[in-house]
Amino acid sequence: MTIDGKLLKRLMCSNEAFDILGDIVSWNSGGCWILAEALRRFIGDQATIVAIADDRCQHQHIVVKVGNLYYDADGESNEGRLLHRWMDYERLRNPRIVGFDPELAADLEIPCEEELVTQVYNLLNSRLKNPLFSQSGAHI
Repeated sequence: MTIDGKLLKRLMCSNEAFDILGDIVSWNSGGCWILAEALRRFIGDQATIVAIADDRCQHQHIVVKVGNLYYDADGESNEGRLLHRWMDYERLRNPRIVGFDPELAADLEIPCEEELVTQVYNLLNSRLKNPLFSQSGAHI
């Protein structure tokens, strides 16, 4: 399974995707584990969940890695672009990619409710596999 990063970004900016978040601020601020788990399930065995950590090894963001590419609500990034974004835009000191630790993420109170993961997975499955969505330039 391959994912078009531009389509993923467009989908995650849609009203339908934001409705799933409820009280969570955004996919990059509180919703990242939910999206990463849904993406891992959608993509399959070649997808691995990893984290962006700060200089204290705290998980600051959770993404999916496939080969040498990373996926989150901003679409597709290589390692350099992903770390640059977290250093320059999120002001994270010395960001690095580390193995994902679900216990640490839970201790940091990063949400990952199964019901929300399922809703996101269903959204990914219905939209990213739909040729009408991939051909459309409009937001849904």
